[in-house]
This record gives sequence, structure tokens and C-alpha cells, in this order.
Amino acid sequence: MTAFIQNLLAVGLQVLVLFVLIGCGALARRTKTLDDASIRGATALLLNFVTPCLLISTFQREYSPDQLTTIGLAAAIGFGFHAISIVLAYLFLRDQAPTRDAVLKFALIFTNAGFMSLPLQKEVLGDDGVFCGAVVVGVFQILCWTLGIWLMGGRDAKISWRKIAFNPGIIGIAVALAFFLLRIRLPAPIARPCHMMGELNTPLAMTVIGYHLAGARFKGYFRDRLAMRATALRLFVSPLILVGILALFGTWDRTLLVAAVISASAPSAALCTVLAVQYRRDVALSVMLVAVSTLASVVSMPLIVALADTLLSR
Repeated sequence: MTAFIQNLLAVGLQVLVLFVLIGCGALARRTKTLDDASIRGATALLLNFVTPCLLISTFQREYSPDQLTTIGLAAAIGFGFHAISIVLAYLFLRDQAPTRDAVLKFALIFTNAGFMSLPLQKEVLGDDGVFCGAVVVGVFQILCWTLGIWLMGGRDAKISWRKIAFNPGIIGIAVALAFFLLRIRLPAPIARPCHMMGELNTPLAMTVIGYHLAGARFKGYFRDRLAMRATALRLFVSPLILVGILALFGTWDRTLLVAAVISASAPSAALCTVLAVQYRRDVALSVMLVAVSTLASVVSMPLIVALADTLLSR
């Protein structure tokens, strides 16, 4: 119990740091320091430059067979916890309105693995945590632009393999992994700016999240049982199942396991709203699910991650 409390306080402190940054983003919206156009620009900068630079910088390390094994295990766990969420979504989330049903399932299955998980993995586990988390981001990108598109767009939705291949997140991971496997080390005049750009990931991502949270509407959430169920399944049930499975069978490195749990315990992906708009699903519901799960994660993530750290570090 003492170890759990210590882990809870340690993780809770790091989550609190992230939410202070989220508060800065919310304040920037309230004071009109930032507007929608500037946030779109910040998001584009984050997706196209900052996150890929973070991934490339993190993978600039000495090659070893053990780390190659870690990459494989991280990918396997990433696919595994998405599979858990898919099963839960189809068992417990059924709405007669297709526009709501798709949003509810998407919000449960896909986590904010890039915007929320990578910063927390960086704060709690350092570069090794980001190394593992980056692999999960790759899994997320592949599943989101295939299964996610099919889910939101229906059976007639066209999956663009070109969009998957040229997605900045996929390109960033592919380049980072290629450099790692080929043992290519960037020269200092390139490596240093890449590292500096990557360091912007946490404050910029949290600012963007805070800006959007400040404009969210929560009216009707507590009267929507399926919305509440989706949030509970996303934040507690799905990650706890993963923790239980890893506790039973996982004998791997503690950093890998905790990093995977951080990704699995993250709130609903912000991309839920983007795709809801694109495919004419219930946009208001998507905004509400993303906002509520993000706010509630200030409590859920420290609890889940602390429990995982306690059980999986033995």
C-alpha cells in the first residue's frame, strides 16, 4: 500500500503539471490571446514538426537487440489494448442512432496516445518511456486511419493508404526507426535543433487541449447513460483489464509496461471530433466525450498508472 501511495503521489504530481499547462491553454482562450486560427496553426506545427522531431530525437540511441525486442513487445501490447477496447465497445456500447453509435465506439477504442500519453511518458519515465510510447502511437495511427475510418464513415468509407503512409506521425516513426536500425546518428547541427523542437511537444500539446476544453459544452452529459458508460470504459475498465493481463503474464521491463498502461489509460482521442465533423456524425457528443474524459483523466490516470507501477515493478 505504501508503494502504491508513493507511486500515486509521484504520477499525480506529473499529471498536475500537465493540467497546469492545460489551464494556460484555457486561459489563453478566455483572454483571447489565442483564437481558432492560431490553434489550428499550433496543431499543424505540433503534428507536422514537433512530434516527429520528438520521435526522431528519442530514437537517437545506441542500437541493441534488447531494444529491438522492446519495440516488438510495445507494438504487440499496443494492438492488444486496442483489441480489448474494441471488444468492450461492441459488447457494451450500442446506440440505435448510427451517428451516435460510431462516436461512442470511437471514443472508447482510440486514446489520445500522442497529445496526452507522450508528455506523461516523458515526465514519468523519461526518454525510455517516449521510446516505448512512440511505437504505440504508430499502432494508433495505423488502426485509426483504417478501423477508425471504417467505423466513422461506414462500410462505404474509402480508406486512403496514401494518407496512412504520408501521415506525419507515421513518417516520423518510420524515419526514427530507420535511423535506429541503420545506426545513423544525426550530426550535432541537426540533432540539437531536432531535440529542441521535440521539447515543445508537452507545452504545445497541453495548450491546444486546454484551448479546446475551454470551449467545450457539458450540458446533458450526466443524463446520457451511454456517454457516461463510454467514459468509464475508456478511463477505467479497458486499462484495468490491460493491467490485470500484464500482471499475470508480463515479465518484461517495467518502463515498457508502465508506458503501455499510460497509453491505454489516456482519455478519448481528439481526432474523434475531427472525424465526426468529416463524416457527419454526432459532433456535439464527440466534443463532450473528449472534454469529459480529458478532465476526468486528472483523477483516473494517476490511479491507473500508480497501480500499474506498483503491480508491474515487482
